[in-house]
Amino acid sequence: LIAIADNLCSIGVFEWNGTDLSVLWRQEHGFANHSSAVILPDGLMVFGRQDGKVLAFDALTGVKKWEYNAGQAVFATPAASLDKHIFIVSKDQIQVINALDGTLIQNDKLPRKLSLMGSTHSSPAVTANRVYVSTFEMLTLTHDLKTRGHDTNFHGNGLSSAAIGRDAAIYGVDVDGTI
Repeated sequence: LIAIADNLCSIGVFEWNGTDLSVLWRQEHGFANHSSAVILPDGLMVFGRQDGKVLAFDALTGVKKWEYNAGQAVFATPAASLDKHIFIVSKDQIQVINALDGTLIQNDKLPRKLSLMGSTHSSPAVTANRVYVSTFEMLTLTHDLKTRGHDTNFHGNGLSSAAIGRDAAIYGVDVDGTI
């Protein structure tokens, strides 16, 4: 499946069978800027918008499942964990929402929301127990956002997302172009 959330006029899902590309569903929208979409293993397509809305659709049918208001522009592609958490990076925050219903996950009566050092457009990289976000530093978080660390030797620009290699190394692009 190939999910799109373009900045021109549509969202939708296509299917590639190795030879042909066919449209499963497509909906028009009113020229809102979107992040790229992610399709979760359970078939949920999730993406963010400039107006702060995060939307989820059934990837096969196009039925809207839920909508969440992050309160800030969301240009980064969301990422998910196996425990049904979706990590949303908005302008200068990371938020954790429930993939089942799109609600902000509460942790000991506190919302799972954390301010970042400066604004970023980079997408989070998620492992089984950590989340990595490239801002002006490389930020490392546990899924509950309680334990965090940062690499002060890394000087990012908030535009290039972190990547996780086959060797489990975390890769980021520094402002001087080094990896």
